[in-house]
Amino acid sequence: MMVTITRTDLQRKWFAQPITVRSVWKDIEMASSFTRIRKRIIPLYKKGEVELGYYNSAITDSGKFVSWHPNRINVQTYNFSDVPYDEAKITMDNVHPGPPYRNGGPFRTLKLKWSSPYYGVHGIGTYVRNDGLQRYVGGFGPPTNNQFLTSSGLYDLSVVLIENSPAFPSMSGLGDKGYSRTKPKLEQASAFVFAREGGDTPRMLKTTAKGFSDIWKLMGGSTSSRIMDPKKIADQFLNQQFGWKPFLSDLRKFDDVIQNSARYIENISNRNGLWTRKRVTLEDVSTDVRIASGTGVSLAPVLPGEYFSSQPTWEVREITRSHAYAVGKFYYYNPAFDKSLADNLSGWNHAMRAITLAGARPTPSNVYKSIPWTWAIDWVSNVGLHVDFISDMLVDSVACQYLYVMKTETKIRRYIQYLPFPSRPLTLTFDRFTESKQRQEGTGPYGFSLSWDDLTPRQLAIAAALGISRK
Repeated sequence: MMVTITRTDLQRKWFAQPITVRSVWKDIEMASSFTRIRKRIIPLYKKGEVELGYYNSAITDSGKFVSWHPNRINVQTYNFSDVPYDEAKITMDNVHPGPPYRNGGPFRTLKLKWSSPYYGVHGIGTYVRNDGLQRYVGGFGPPTNNQFLTSSGLYDLSVVLIENSPAFPSMSGLGDKGYSRTKPKLEQASAFVFAREGGDTPRMLKTTAKGFSDIWKLMGGSTSSRIMDPKKIADQFLNQQFGWKPFLSDLRKFDDVIQNSARYIENISNRNGLWTRKRVTLEDVSTDVRIASGTGVSLAPVLPGEYFSSQPTWEVREITRSHAYAVGKFYYYNPAFDKSLADNLSGWNHAMRAITLAGARPTPSNVYKSIPWTWAIDWVSNVGLHVDFISDMLVDSVACQYLYVMKTETKIRRYIQYLPFPSRPLTLTFDRFTESKQRQEGTGPYGFSLSWDDLTPRQLAIAAALGISRK
């Protein structure tokens, strides 16, 4: 599919030849977009039983320690047959001509690995029982597969090595966000929408004043249950989200435009009629959640409690690190910012530049946003994005040559054993992780549907305050 954009001869700055832009609006979830699938499994280099350590008894004379008995008793072993591999990986991509390789395209790779050594003996040392009559010489084996609590299967070989593995994080919504964040933005404020919303200001102030009044009554000892009931709290929440927050944001933008209008005009003019590449960060988050915890020694060997100064404990954590970004190459042309035109310094073009920066143009996007309750429509659909795309094309001749969205996510399942030996407390940490990398080629100008599962906690809270529920 090809998209052809032709500039007509309206402002003397148009090209005779049409611009042909490669269409990158593809279904990014289609497995058929990959022509090559590779799988790799690296097995354990050591299997079978491994000796962990042994116990010694003390030789005493009249109750005093003399030496350790040379005989090794209760030799402890561990069998490394629980996990048959060290690393597994699947990669899906397309074969491109080259070298040199100048084409991108859809790409997915998923790797499962032990980031800390799975095999071997850990925490090797000499640990003496509290009464001094016995010692353990050696170390500890790793946790078993079940101890990582991976019942979801995201860390299992059979789940990782499939094309549509659930271990791949969702990229739903990143396409629309990537287009919106990378496309050229000539408007630096939103005067058109702000003017329409001016009628809501008295109601916004009234709601806030009523909220302060209710708080004052509560501080004065009022016992009325209707002062801060759930409905009033929801009203205040919506008033903050859709009243004060956008109102103050618009004020900051207007001040920024006034203070930096010359710089904005210069930057827009320099890029007017040129292809510009832009990269933006879409997501950069980290989480660390405790999945489970307990007491006791859960690693082999299970030393008796007499070896510790307090109760040993363990915990399982899941650490997620996610980073996504978009790269796009865009073009726009607005005659008011064309320095080569003879009337570039005319009063009309000065006015048009000021109106553009302030967001006061009656564009399809601004007219749509000024219609009451269109924000609610956009909450459950991508109609607003469609209007924005059409507006960009009609008003500023915006075109996208390519757009890529990339996401990398690492999920670490971490098992931690705390062993409070009197001589030196010992902490043993074992990680098992999946690492995914995905590149999607473009997202349609109309984006992707937004499901409930894609809503953020803030969006869900706003939906609840509005009385919108999942059916």
